[in-house]
Amino acid sequence: MSLKSVPTKIKRNDLRKFLSSSTFAVAFILSAIYFFDVEFSKVAAFFFYSGLLVISMIVLALMMFLVMNQFRKTRKALLDFKGDSQKKI
Repeated sequence: MSLKSVPTKIKRNDLRKFLSSSTFAVAFILSAIYFFDVEFSKVAAFFFYSGLLVISMIVLALMMFLVMNQFRKTRKALLDFKGDSQKKI
């Protein structure tokens, strides 16, 4: 097995997992609607709020990344400042 074929195999495996999980999710939703008399509006609301939750988590993670990145930069600047003052003594 060569190294060039590994990324293609990983992409195909990820695509297969995505398609199979999507198929099973759709089948689960359709069976819930058909067999258990769940209203479609409730399922649509569930998906909408689930998507909203995922998007808000992504935004929160981005904000935390930016704050932590800024904190690391200021911390490095403080450490460099102390290091420079100690070298002059």
